[in-house]
Amino acid sequence: RKALNRTVYGEIKRVRIEKTAQMLIESDLTIAQIALELGFTDPNHISQWFKEVKGIGPLAYRRSYNVKHL
Repeated sequence: RKALNRTVYGEIKRVRIEKTAQMLIESDLTIAQIALELGFTDPNHISQWFKEVKGIGPLAYRRSYNVKHL
């Protein structure tokens, strides 16, 4: 906890959101498919976490990333 400056749960959450962001950019999987692959039980849960951490919803993130890198 001291080394990461966050709880273990917070680190797990951070890693899952970063993996979600990577999958949004690198795949055409739906949010529901990504959620299942990462062990989320509800796609809404992953969307809420994503927006909380990144400040933008997952679909908006995907769209903005794809537009910037065309």
